[in-house]
Amino acid sequence: MAKVNPKNLKRGDILLNEKHHTAIYIGGGRIVHASLNEKGTTTGGKTGDQTGREITTRDYYDRPWDYVLRYPDSVLADEYTTKAEQIAADDTHGYDQIHRNGPDFDCSSLVCYVVRSVGIPVTSTYTGNMKAGFLKCGFQIIDTNASESPTAPSGGSGEKVHVVKKGETLTAICKRYGVSIDEIMNANKFLKNPNKIYIGDRLTIPTKTQPQNIKGKVKTNGSVLNIRTGKGTNYKIIGTLANGSAVTLSNVSGDWFKLADRDGYVCGRYIIIG
Repeated sequence: MAKVNPKNLKRGDILLNEKHHTAIYIGGGRIVHASLNEKGTTTGGKTGDQTGREITTRDYYDRPWDYVLRYPDSVLADEYTTKAEQIAADDTHGYDQIHRNGPDFDCSSLVCYVVRSVGIPVTSTYTGNMKAGFLKCGFQIIDTNASESPTAPSGGSGEKVHVVKKGETLTAICKRYGVSIDEIMNANKFLKNPNKIYIGDRLTIPTKTQPQNIKGKVKTNGSVLNIRTGKGTNYKIIGTLANGSAVTLSNVSGDWFKLADRDGYVCGRYIIIG
């Protein structure tokens, strides 16, 4: 493919060089990737990140990349990117190409691990088979130099697909996407009982009913709710919200919600939607 134009990359895009390397674009001209161990080699280092750079975020660079792979569900793409950022910030995870399936990772096992962690069932094991495996699970090859990158819908016109993960309920999924149980049931005729969904079920989400912004209220049992720079308690506190405060949310993904009226994230366990 043509040289990647980083201006047209989106958060969650997988950058792939089939012979050498892979990384995840996290937005703002930055990527997260597994690089090398503390010795500057691929094997033989200690478990964990000894330098703070074995698994890290850094400015975008051109490897060059053979492909850009994009997942059409931006909510899940945001989730696996956040997971990768959390691993990069946690020094118990380092680089190793032999012992590569946690807590240490190499470039491809890191990307595959975080994508699987949100329920996308990729079976790829290294850069050479990532393209085929990721395309099989719904990723699309993106030409970042095209006037408009193709992003075919994953479930039909105005729809997206959610893959059910362990512990999820239909009620929680509806809350996350801002749709009703009846709307989900109507869009997924194979569902007969709203209380019986299974890991791996692919639910079509009629996104045309999702509001631009979602209203909520802080409920913290009297204490303030911290606003952080990212999705997790390891991110810096940049403000607080008092108990009972009304909030406007632009994204209600997983356990952390993005505020619509300012930069920052809050823990969704302390937000009542509606």
